[in-house]
Amino acid sequence: MQSNNFEIFYGVPYALKLLSETQKGISVLQELKVVMYGGSACPDDLGNLLVENGVNLIGHYGATEVGQLMTSFRAEGDKEWNYVRESEKLSKFLQWVPRGPNLYECVVLDGWPSKVQSNQPDGSYATKDLFQPHPSIPRAWKYIARLDDTIVLVNGEKFNPVMMEGKIRSNKNVAEAVVFGAGRAHLGMLLIPAARLAAHTKEEILDAIWPVIESANKSADAFARISRNMIRALPHDCSYPRTDKGSIIRQAFYKQFQQEIEETYDLADTVSGELVQLDLPELRQFLRGLLQKTADSPTTIADDDDFFVLGLDSLQAIQMRSEILRTVDIGGNKLGQQIVFEQPSINRLSSFLLSLRMGGGKNEEPSIEQQMERLVAQYSNAFMSKPSRSSIVVTGATGSLGAHVVAKLASRPDIDRIYCLVRADDASHGHKRVATVIPVPERSPDFAWAQNMGYAQSKSVAEHICAKASSQGVTARVLRVGQIIGDTEHGVWNAQEAVPMMMQTAITIGALPKLQETPSWLPVDVVADAVTDISLSTSGSIFANITNPQVFSWSNDLLPALRKCGLVFDEVEPKEWIKRLRASNLDPIANPPIKLTDFFASKYDKDTFSPSKMFATDVARSLSPALNKVPSLLDDHVAKFIRYLTERAWKKSVSPSDVEKLAIVMIGPCGTGKSTIGKQISQNLDVPFIEGDELHSRQAVEKMRSGVSLTDEDRISWLERINQRATGTLVDLAYGSVVISCSALKEVYRDQIRRHMAASKVKVVFISLEADRKVLVRRLQERKGHYMGEALVDSQIDLYEPPSSKEYDIVSVDAGNDEKTVLETVHWLLEDAVKWL
Repeated sequence: MQSNNFEIFYGVPYALKLLSETQKGISVLQELKVVMYGGSACPDDLGNLLVENGVNLIGHYGATEVGQLMTSFRAEGDKEWNYVRESEKLSKFLQWVPRGPNLYECVVLDGWPSKVQSNQPDGSYATKDLFQPHPSIPRAWKYIARLDDTIVLVNGEKFNPVMMEGKIRSNKNVAEAVVFGAGRAHLGMLLIPAARLAAHTKEEILDAIWPVIESANKSADAFARISRNMIRALPHDCSYPRTDKGSIIRQAFYKQFQQEIEETYDLADTVSGELVQLDLPELRQFLRGLLQKTADSPTTIADDDDFFVLGLDSLQAIQMRSEILRTVDIGGNKLGQQIVFEQPSINRLSSFLLSLRMGGGKNEEPSIEQQMERLVAQYSNAFMSKPSRSSIVVTGATGSLGAHVVAKLASRPDIDRIYCLVRADDASHGHKRVATVIPVPERSPDFAWAQNMGYAQSKSVAEHICAKASSQGVTARVLRVGQIIGDTEHGVWNAQEAVPMMMQTAITIGALPKLQETPSWLPVDVVADAVTDISLSTSGSIFANITNPQVFSWSNDLLPALRKCGLVFDEVEPKEWIKRLRASNLDPIANPPIKLTDFFASKYDKDTFSPSKMFATDVARSLSPALNKVPSLLDDHVAKFIRYLTERAWKKSVSPSDVEKLAIVMIGPCGTGKSTIGKQISQNLDVPFIEGDELHSRQAVEKMRSGVSLTDEDRISWLERINQRATGTLVDLAYGSVVISCSALKEVYRDQIRRHMAASKVKVVFISLEADRKVLVRRLQERKGHYMGEALVDSQIDLYEPPSSKEYDIVSVDAGNDEKTVLETVHWLLEDAVKWL
């Protein structure tokens, strides 16, 4: 390179890494006019090192299917080398599709001259590349990972390893690092050391690279951290599948090294070295020290303290198990993967380990029934004395059943006080949640009986705890409530429940499954009567099944009744129904049942089915007259809840073309919190967020950075870009709603938004955030790195036009309050505003 006087270098990050390992290599890069990389992400540590040493590092992003799209060419002084920038020409051909918190997939729209391939119905090309937007530079994006790089652990936790791998790979002692662990309880890593470590032992290699792994672990969630014994060093000169740009082909890599991955998990369970026989006091002392070292626990730990209450996490539990295997003689027995979770105290774990060595312990994992028995014993040690009949505690008071129960209890003269246990930030918030729902008339056998799912098994454990309490003199009532449906008077039924969503597929996919089920549904007001009657009876401890004594046939009774109500649908086999659901619109706003696809598939994506369970109801019917006169399923009751669902609940989610789209626009001067509140609203509603500041032109940004106000011409072209991005998200990508941050200070600007949205049949509601000058100035002084300075506050306040009498679609909110209060207020007002439109 030096001898040929090159001016421009273009290569993959791996080549930059090799050059950066010596000062001579860095010096060569310093002398070049441009050092450009592509093909894969450049680790931050490597790029920062080069830029800090005066290298003009430029990122490049593109693909064979769409050509070159963006680079990180930037103005002098701008060191954000790892953010590629949209050009004015390119912006209108890009869509940024939300794929997670602050993560967006780059989609190239039809019409971009370099696009030669499409993979979407609208002719666009979804790249599967994920980016993060720059917090202050408009239209600047940092590449994060591929959409298909994500690893899903056995417990459902998801981790994208690209950032961790990149950080580790940037170390001069590492040639390649690949995280594995799909479907496992914890992650591991295959490591290919640099050639410089060729003569070193595996332990020496781990010692050399362990500091960078520790650093990478600190940036990862606890479940994604990698322990030392889960790292496997491969030969430095081994071959492995790579693209022509040098990045790994992940799935092919896993396949090639499947045996090494399996051996890594096996070796983690292998006992080696000199093991020590410890008696019970010594085991307790060893475990106490191990816990303090592993979890940084307090110096004083009681023998019965729960490890996880003390702060132990899943990775630390794995580390404890590994250390036990390396140190303690357990008689050659195996130690279950979940042993620390199953024996989560010094007393229990030490006794278990001693029992293993003495031959009295069991090697196999405890059965589900044994684990449930253990939970019953753990939480049945002590019970309060019998409470006064005049005080009632209700859980789930904000649900439809809970609301009816509380309402009926509140009307009884013999009840002095009702305690409602609800999730809330404080008492005021909790009272507000309960008060919102109360007046609305919406609507122990063996453990083996429990359904094979944690939710049902936990209920079975609770039942047995109640049975233990009953045996100790506490009056206990266990009421097993079946499927609750809309009330008998109005048919009000929560449309987010599984059964209404299943029936909604008659509209969204035009099909319902033919099920061989015999449901025993009960209207919510009948259930409330039964719960109240039985709970307040004088019959001592009770176990009762609150289900309808009369059952009906799903296929022979319900489906014909739904047709009588006007629903038109195909009757298909359950597997075919699941197939159609999976192939339907993926937007949960337009197609809510898509959210429960996995749940429905777990029940119906099969060929054989068990018959519906039958429940004895003699006890329940003897204590509640309401259960003796309820019919199985009447056509007029079906008509009531279908009328409610179709007219009120399903109205906005019929099909993508019929959905009423909604744009929620956060407006107001700089510093009012448009972005902060808007992002929270979008996350709470699970809809995309469009940051207006990111769509300003470079010239406009420089103006504002210099304290110069924008002209109407600047703002009109900016508003047009926002409108195009919003309608593209709503119409082209079929989202039902979108949240936008945009100052829109003048009525003419807001009218421009209204006209554009109306042309695409999109409704608009403006949330006007308002605060006094002192608040705005203080916030802008505290905000770092943003081009909008405090010098622009006065010009924005002067420009702001309060809503006129004809602007009925604007809701004003005092943004001077704390973030939590503002957010809560916006949510309340937004619900009402949408009803007005």
